[in-house]
Amino acid sequence: MEATAQLQIDLNKRYGKRLVIIAWIIEVIAASLGLFIGLYGSYSAYALYSENEELDVGAWADVYISGAAFIIIAVVELTKIPLVLGFYRAKVLVWRLMFLGTLILLIVVTFETMFNGLERSYSNQEARITLIKNDWKAKKDELDNIEIRLAEINERTIEQIEEEYNIKLNELNEEKINQRRALNAEKQGELDGVEEKIRQVRDSYTIISDADGLEETVKSLRADIEKASVDAENKIATAEENTANRVSEIDIRIDNLITQREEAMEDASIFNTRQTISSRFDLQIGPLEREKLSLQRNLEQNKIRIENERLARIATLEERLVVAQEELKISKGRGQNRLEESISVFEQEQIEIEDKYRPLFQNLEKDFEERKNNLNAQLKETKRIQNVGETNRPNLEEKRNEIREQIIVLQKDIDEQAAKTQIYRFTQRIYGHETAAEVKPEELRTITSIWFGSIALVAALVGSMLALAGYVLQDPDSYNPPPKKRSSYVTGFFRTIQGFFVALRRRLREPVIKIKKVQVPYEVTVEKIKEVPGPEKVVYKEVPKEIIKNEIVYVPFNTTEEGTIMKVDKNKKNKDE
Repeated sequence: MEATAQLQIDLNKRYGKRLVIIAWIIEVIAASLGLFIGLYGSYSAYALYSENEELDVGAWADVYISGAAFIIIAVVELTKIPLVLGFYRAKVLVWRLMFLGTLILLIVVTFETMFNGLERSYSNQEARITLIKNDWKAKKDELDNIEIRLAEINERTIEQIEEEYNIKLNELNEEKINQRRALNAEKQGELDGVEEKIRQVRDSYTIISDADGLEETVKSLRADIEKASVDAENKIATAEENTANRVSEIDIRIDNLITQREEAMEDASIFNTRQTISSRFDLQIGPLEREKLSLQRNLEQNKIRIENERLARIATLEERLVVAQEELKISKGRGQNRLEESISVFEQEQIEIEDKYRPLFQNLEKDFEERKNNLNAQLKETKRIQNVGETNRPNLEEKRNEIREQIIVLQKDIDEQAAKTQIYRFTQRIYGHETAAEVKPEELRTITSIWFGSIALVAALVGSMLALAGYVLQDPDSYNPPPKKRSSYVTGFFRTIQGFFVALRRRLREPVIKIKKVQVPYEVTVEKIKEVPGPEKVVYKEVPKEIIKNEIVYVPFNTTEEGTIMKVDKNKKNKDE
């Protein structure tokens, strides 16, 4: 047994050494990657400065700095395995934590180096696709512009352009009218305010100067004069209406009599001649016509009378009005100068308001005139472009077809180049693009971050983990079981509970064994004795006895544990037998 264990230990040590060697190979490769990145950075800086300018001290410093950082990282990569060994063998917690922290930092540096290397490798592959893709995008943009131009040409005609212009012109005029109205309303508001001030001054002056009510008397007389004229006109209108109604009735009666006369004259005879009939009806018509003439003469006389009354009334009122106005003038003359001075101030204010708003109206007219001219210029330019577009439509359609063919060729080239790059293939498949040309840069960044990040993380960890595994396998102390520690009361309690449930589970999963007693058939051998004469003999006869044997009956029990169904307690079985 000890020899077998020793062989296993030797085998583990041999495997551990191999793992450490593999870990060193991985770290050397990672260090060489950082070294080549540093050298490439220095070479790139050198090439850049040598093409553009002469190499001076600053240029050489940039060349050195571009490569030195990655070279240092390459050297530091080789310290990861010794740090793993230090971490594994350190017994003091402080040192172990220090080694672990440094190792984590170096793993991060390795991750960045690997990610940078993968990104550089991918960028060289992507550069070829990017050049073709830029041409493809430029052609796509050019095709889109042509499509937009053709759509504009096809969607509108010269008539539609002129109609749109008329709509815009009407909107412009309406806007001008609205702004002019608003400006007029604002000006009128200020003028009304000044006018209200003038009215208040006049009212106050009238109240002061017309202490005897002369102003009211003048107003009353003027109203009476107007009322006299209105009353006369109303009386004349009433008389004319009444006369017209009566004349209308007379005319109707005369027309009826004339109609009756004509009908009667048609029935004239020797005894009732036409002359007799005419005379009879003339006797009825004559008074009506005289009444009609009388009404008309009376109407003219009434109109003359009413007019004379009106003139007489007005003459009387005008005489009184002249007297009242003279008295009012004399009364107002006392403060007329002050009133005129106050009113002149407000009138000057009105003039200032007019002067303020006059340039505003002029600017408004000028602004809208400029906008109208611009609109006309736009109309002319749009019509010119439309005419040119309609003329060049065949050329645009031909160019569109050419660009489409070029896009197809470029798209095929992109697909061919992308087929050689795994990142493009995975991105196209994951995002469901029909062609690699449709792959977006942000999609590529997502996939590359996941792809390169996972690879770089594995590469950064695997060397250290292999080295740690190798040192564990080489350490003889790792095969010794850890010393048993005295458990606490709480731990013992929980372990007791755990043991109880484990024993209960085993007891429930054991198969049930029932013992059943059965009768086993047997054969009895009977010895026959023949009696012969002679002395008396004692004969022993075998009596059959029932034998009972125990038989084990197995009851089926479903279980997932291998071998449990056939488990039988041997000691119990032997005891039963």
